[in-house]
This record gives sequence, structure tokens and C-alpha cells, in this order.
Amino acid sequence: MLRPRDLCTAAYYDDVERMKQLVYSHIQEEEEEVSEGSEEGTEEDVDMDMINSLREMRRVEKHREKVAQLLQSVGPLQVEETKEQYGFSFRATETASDNSLKIEFKLSKKSKYPAAPLHWAVLGRSHEAVRYLVKRGVDVQQQVPDFPDVTANKICVCNKSYETARVLEESTKLFRHRAKERKGREEALVKAIEDDKREREEQAARLREEEEEQEEGEEGEGEGERDEEDGGDSKWGKSGVSGHDYVEDDVLSNADRGENDYATDVNDG
Repeated sequence: MLRPRDLCTAAYYDDVERMKQLVYSHIQEEEEEVSEGSEEGTEEDVDMDMINSLREMRRVEKHREKVAQLLQSVGPLQVEETKEQYGFSFRATETASDNSLKIEFKLSKKSKYPAAPLHWAVLGRSHEAVRYLVKRGVDVQQQVPDFPDVTANKICVCNKSYETARVLEESTKLFRHRAKERKGREEALVKAIEDDKREREEQAARLREEEEEQEEGEEGEGEGERDEEDGGDSKWGKSGVSGHDYVEDDVLSNADRGENDYATDVNDG
């Protein structure tokens, strides 16, 4: 189990490698598993390479937040020389010029007050630890518990640790710049995914419209063929009289003419 005291001690003594070991032995990275079914369902809508890139970005960001939260754990520190535990404290001295109080922060064996690793790092003027902690995303505005408004920068100012203050400021600017770049890449990727999805939806809509138009055209051709068939039947007669009726009438007419011819022959005979 990780003890905040160990992190605070490593920060005070500028032992970055020790802090890294403590962090990565405590935090286990979570691997996001994606089922094949969900991948297949999503692949029809958007490009899976972009989806996987976005997931990886967010997984890394989530891990970064966990590390930062761990590195903000407050605790005392253990002095390496004596193995005794020290807490956060301050000393106030009166200036002779204007009778004002000069505040200086320090560690004290008598104090039980905890502080965060960044507070211990600036107190010990441990510049590599400051760079590491800020790079890992700790809150530079985090206050020392029970000491309102006392931040890492306030400790630097009160203790006249100007070089440490410069390192803190530069590290903060660099972190914010990189965080802004990461945010920009994520937003650009999200936009690309949305554009790809919209383009696929529009393409699918166009295909549906073309299919509907094709179906309507085929139905129109079918109706035209049926009309032609109906018109061909009507040429055999009018008023519902079929061609068969005309054939029968012709046969009867011929029979009548035959009888008339026979009658004429009899009379002539």
C-alpha cells in the first residue's frame, strides 16, 4: 500500500525515480476491451481507426488524471538522516524597519501538519521533482491543508526561492501548452468522426432516394405495358363484341347465301 509520506519524502529530496516507482507500482492501467459485436456495429457508421485513436487518447487522459490525483496526496515526510517524521510549519519574524512580520515556511519535527508533494518539493528547492509533478498534472494552486492561500508559489515567494519559482512557472506554462495541444487534437478528431458519420449518413440517404426513384420508374413501365395489352384486345371489335362473334357471323352469312343460291337453282329448273 502506498503511503503519502513516501511520496512527500521523495519529492522533498528530489528523488524523481523513487516517485515514479511508487506511482506505477500503485496504479494499474486499465485496458478498455471492445467486443467484436460493438466494433462491427460501429464500423458501419464511422472509421474504426479514428474511433480507436479517440479511445486511446481518453484512456491516456484518464490514466494521467489518476496519476495526478495520487501525486496530490498530502502527508508528512520522513527525514532520511534520522528517519524521524516532520510536518509542515512556518516561522514568523518581525522586521526592525517597519515592525512587519516576515513569514518563512519550513518543516518541523513538532508539526503534524501534512502537505502535498509539490509543497515539499518547493520547500526543499527540488527542481526536478517540481518539473515532474507539474508535468504529471498536479494542481499548482493546491493549498496546504490548514494553511489558507498557501500554495507552492506562495512558499517560493515567502522563502525567497526565486529560482524554484522560475522553474515552477516555466513548468506550468509548458504543461498548459501541452494540455491545450492535446485538447485541440481531441477536438479535431471528434470533429473528423462527426464529419465522417454525417457524410456516410448523407451517402446512405442518397442511395435510398436513388433506389426509390428506380422502383417508381419500374412501376411506371409496368403500367405502360399493361395499357398496351388492353389496347390490342379492343381492335377486334367495339361495344364488347369479340373477334369470335365476327367469325360466326361470317359463317352464318355464307350459309344464308348458299341456301339462296340453291333456291334460285330450283326455281330455274
